[in-house]
Amino acid sequence: MESQAYQPVNSSYIPSISHIPSYPTDWLIFATVFVPALLLLFGLSTVRAGKDILAQPHARKPSTYPSSIPCVSHALSMAWDPDRFLSTVTTRFKNVPVRLKLLVTDVYVLSGPEFVNALWKEPRTHTRIYKFLAIHNTLGMTKKQLALWYNDNSGIGLTPYPGTNVPPHLRVDHMTWSTISKFLTGPGLKPFLSRFTSNLTEQCSTMAVKSEWTEYPDLLLLVREEFFAAALKALCGSYFLAICPTFVQEFWQYHYHISPLGRGYPRWLYSKAYKCRDVCRESVKQWHKFIRSHLHDPLSGPGHWSPYYGADVMRFRQDMRSKIPEYDADAAAADDLGFIWASNGNSITASFWMIAEIIKDPTLLSKVRVIADNCRIPSPFGKLNFDFETLFNHPLLQSIYAETLRLRVASFILRVPDHQTVTLKGWIIPNDAPLMVSSYHAQMNKEIWSTTAHPATEFWAERFLVYPVRSPEKKLTTSAPKFSLEGRTDHWLPFGGGHRMCSGRYFAKQEMIAGTAIMLSTFDIELLNKGGKVPGCRAEGFGFGTLSPDGETPVRMRRRAW
Repeated sequence: MESQAYQPVNSSYIPSISHIPSYPTDWLIFATVFVPALLLLFGLSTVRAGKDILAQPHARKPSTYPSSIPCVSHALSMAWDPDRFLSTVTTRFKNVPVRLKLLVTDVYVLSGPEFVNALWKEPRTHTRIYKFLAIHNTLGMTKKQLALWYNDNSGIGLTPYPGTNVPPHLRVDHMTWSTISKFLTGPGLKPFLSRFTSNLTEQCSTMAVKSEWTEYPDLLLLVREEFFAAALKALCGSYFLAICPTFVQEFWQYHYHISPLGRGYPRWLYSKAYKCRDVCRESVKQWHKFIRSHLHDPLSGPGHWSPYYGADVMRFRQDMRSKIPEYDADAAAADDLGFIWASNGNSITASFWMIAEIIKDPTLLSKVRVIADNCRIPSPFGKLNFDFETLFNHPLLQSIYAETLRLRVASFILRVPDHQTVTLKGWIIPNDAPLMVSSYHAQMNKEIWSTTAHPATEFWAERFLVYPVRSPEKKLTTSAPKFSLEGRTDHWLPFGGGHRMCSGRYFAKQEMIAGTAIMLSTFDIELLNKGGKVPGCRAEGFGFGTLSPDGETPVRMRRRAW
C-alpha cells in the first residue's frame, strides 16, 4: 500500500560525488577552477539581479533569480527540493516578482499579499497550458483531445472573451467549469452532501469495529477507503463499485503517483505510475459502458440522482462530451477520472489530517465531541444525524478545518496573462508568461501566522478564532469567539483565488467537518505512534495539493455507545 511503497528522502542528502576522479591533480583542478567558477557565476547573477531592481524605478521587469548554472540550476532545484528552494526565493525576493528559468519556460514567482491580491483581480488569466499538460500526463488523453483544451481561449465565463471564436460546443473550459461550479456550490451541493453523509454513516455502522479495542495499522488507509467509497457512491451511483470492486484501492495507488505523472516523468522511468493511471481509466470506461443504456432513465429520488450514473452532473457531462467528436471512450473515461480525483484526492487526505490532529489532543477531542453532540438531531431507528448547517458554522470546527489546510496544503497556483501584457503593482509581466504563487510559503509566513506560544510550523486549533475585546465603552453581550480570516485572506490559499478559485472548496469544507463529526461520534480512536504524535509530510507530493503523511499512522479503535 502507499505507506509501504514510500521511502522518505532526507532533505539533507547530498548526491554522491564518487564518480569524480580521485587523483590529486583532478581534485585540485575541480577545487580551484570549477567550484570558484560556479560561485563567481552565482555572485555575478546576484549582483545583476540587485541592480535590475534598483535601476527600474517605474515600470519594471522582474529580475532573474541568481543561478550558478544558467537555465539548469533553477529546474534542478525545483525538481530536487521545491520547498527549500522556493522558501529561499520568496525570502530573498520578498514582495518582489522574480523570474525562474525552468529549461523550456520561464516562471514568474509572486509573493506577498499585494501581488497575490493583484493577481486575483486580473480579469484575463488562464491555466490552459497547465491543464493541457495535466490532462496529458495525469489522465492520458491523446493530442487530438488535448488540442481542444489548448485551443479554447474563450475563458470560463458565460460570455466568451472578445476576439475569440471558439464554437459553443467546443468551449470545454467554460462548460466544465460551469457544470462543476453548479454542482459543487449553492443548491446543487446539498443533495450530494446529504448522500455522502448518509453513505458514510451507514458504512461506519456496519464496520467490523466492536466495543473492545481493535488495532488498525494505518488511519490514513481507513479514512481514505471509507470516505472515498461514500463519496464515489454519491457521485457515480450504487453500481460503480459493483462493476469495479477494487477501484477504491486502485484509485489511491493512482493518487500516490500523481506527482511524477504531473511532473511529466517518462513512462520508462515511472512505469508503475502510468500503469496505475491506465487501470483506473479502464475501470471508469467499464462503468461508462454499463451506464450508457441508462443515461435517459427517469431520475430517482431527491437531488437528481440515479443508482446507475449517480449525480445528475455525471449525466450532463456525458451529454456534453457526446457533442464533441474528438471525445472517444478513452477520452471520456479520462475526463471523468480527473473529475473523480479532483473531487476527492485532496479533501479526503485533508480529512485524515483533521481527525489525526483532533485525536492527538484529548482536550480538543472532548471539545469537538461536545459540539457534535449539541448538533445531533433525532432520527428514525437511532441513526446518527446532525444539524449540519450549525455544525459547519461552529467557530472552533471552522478554525480546525482552516488550520489543517494551512499546515498541510502545498499547491503551485498557476495563472497566465491571456492575450496581453499585464502590469502588477508596477511590474511588467509578458503575455503568456506563467505566474506562480506557492500556497505553502504564504501559509507558513512567520510574520503572519506565528505567535509567541504557537509558531507557524505548529498545529494550533484556535489560530483562526477571534475573541471579543472588553472595553469601558462597549458592553459585551457574549464572550464566544468568532472564526475569522480577516487580514489573512491573501496568506491562506489552499483553494487558490480570483475568478478561478477552486469550485470544490465548499464541499471540501463540509466533507471534512461532517466526516470528522461522524467518525469521532461513532468511534473512540487513539494514536499508537510513539508519543502519540502524527507523522510528518511526504515531500514528493509538494506542489500538488494536500500533502500525504510520510509513514503509517497506527491506531486502536472501539465503537462508542450513544
